[in-house]
Amino acid sequence: PPTLIKVRYCQTMKHQYNHSVHTEKHLSMYHKGNIFSRRKADNLYRFSSLFIDIIDVFYKPLYFDTMLCAVFGGALMGAGIGLAMLVGASTGGIDIVVKTLNKNFNISMGRAFLIIDGAVIAFAAFIYGDFESALYSAVTVFVSSKIVDIILCGAFDSKAVFVISDKEDSIKKEITERVERGVTILPAFGGYTGRKNNILLCIARNNEISEVRKLITEHDPNAFFFIVNAGDVIGKGFK
Repeated sequence: PPTLIKVRYCQTMKHQYNHSVHTEKHLSMYHKGNIFSRRKADNLYRFSSLFIDIIDVFYKPLYFDTMLCAVFGGALMGAGIGLAMLVGASTGGIDIVVKTLNKNFNISMGRAFLIIDGAVIAFAAFIYGDFESALYSAVTVFVSSKIVDIILCGAFDSKAVFVISDKEDSIKKEITERVERGVTILPAFGGYTGRKNNILLCIARNNEISEVRKLITEHDPNAFFFIVNAGDVIGKGFK
């Protein structure tokens, strides 16, 4: 009937109107968000530029021993690079190459910086023949790479201890009670002996490794164990 067609037409037009208003509202909010982000970035850029100009006015050069400048300059540079990369920012240098090495070759950020900057320093020393400045630069780059790894990976590196012993119960008990670290039992099978045995896995901090090694040798001098670096440990008792 004509009346029913008219009602359905009105409902359709009302739905389309509400949808368009809803879309315009979201687009408006998105546009405002982009404007806010751009304004925030512009204000941050103006503030940083002003801060640099203020420092330039009051800055007085300080002269120290060259080695002190190399060490502490490298520490400050590493702290700046590490904090920038920690939040996903870029310093505008070789960050892309460093991240590529880190992703594809499983090399830490600091070590990647050390490799690339070290190659640049060696090439410059060969071209210009100034080996003394190259050595000071190498010190700066080395300190900087260590600070970058400390910031990105943590200052308290941990290690993983794998133990194969016939006295696994006593070793496990001592680790949990004296070192207060958990132990995971991994079932294993000896390829040469054909014996079934268990591997004890324990994650501990660097300052606890000496205690773990000591109690293992105390309970079983013939125990076979090895220790490997654990770059980033996340969980209870760690970060």
